[in-house]
Amino acid sequence: MAESDRAKELALELDELKPLHRIATRPRVLSLIASEIRNIEKRSNDDKIHP
Repeated sequence: MAESDRAKELALELDELKPLHRIATRPRVLSLIASEIRNIEKRSNDDKIHP
């Protein structure tokens, strides 16, 4: 997968997860979604630093 495709996929994943995080009410679900958002943001930032 090309770097730009990977960046687009990560952005799309974040676009889907953030609204889910806003509507989630269960603590475990909130924690899981928040953790995945952090992981994706970290991967996205790492890709920018180390293409």
